[in-house]
Amino acid sequence: VPSRLAMSVFDPEYRNSSSVFLYDDELKEEFKKITKEEYKNYELGIQFAEYNAGQFYKWHDDHNRVQSHSMILNDDFKGGDFVIRNDEEGWKKTFKLGTGDVISFDSSLLHKVEPVRKGVRYALVCWVLDGKKDLPKNFIEQATMI
Repeated sequence: VPSRLAMSVFDPEYRNSSSVFLYDDELKEEFKKITKEEYKNYELGIQFAEYNAGQFYKWHDDHNRVQSHSMILNDDFKGGDFVIRNDEEGWKKTFKLGTGDVISFDSSLLHKVEPVRKGVRYALVCWVLDGKKDLPKNFIEQATMI
């Protein structure tokens, strides 16, 4: 199973990276420092993602979320570029991120991770959850038991 999180079903043709949710209050506080002011009191979700050679995540948006942050934890890999696009405004941008780099963006924007060509890409992904559309409580409880 590409994702290490129970209850998650992913199509490996669409996403074949590994991930696990993290529950760390100190880490949440650090991400809140770069979160838009109007979202400071929203709940955050944090995930550790691992992309081995050949792994990717195709175009998607982060539904049920309002702001997304992606932080790269290493730079000893090739490929794995982060690409974001805005179809309404007609632009697309590719980011070659390195250790400690963070990109923050509106969760409704389409984005992807290009295939890693060599090495392993590690990232922390943080989402500001839409207060009206949070994950069900039993999802969080089951995820923390893994």
